[in-house]
Amino acid sequence: MIAPNTGKRLKILKFWQNHGLAATMAAFEVSRRTLFAWKRRLKAAGPAGLGPHSTRPKRIRRRLWPERPHHALGLNTPASVVASCLPHTQCRMYWPNTLGLTFCEIQLVFSR
Repeated sequence: MIAPNTGKRLKILKFWQNHGLAATMAAFEVSRRTLFAWKRRLKAAGPAGLGPHSTRPKRIRRRLWPERPHHALGLNTPASVVASCLPHTQCRMYWPNTLGLTFCEIQLVFSR
């Protein structure tokens, strides 16, 4: 099934072919980059390629932390304590932001 935006995008691409890039950008308020992306997708997958698609990266970084490493870890915990609780990691220096994100991810409660 073809998405509703596909017809509009096809019209814009035909307008571009007939009237040029500057006129298309002015008439439809579409960037040059978007036009060339649509053109590339149309060539690769046909009209169905102009429909909505996921913009999520195909590969995302995942942290390799255990489920619950220690109950008393906090943002100001010394690196040696963190290293002893997370022995499988290679890094010996832990930044507070990294620890905070990690603790939030595995839903640890901060010690104060």
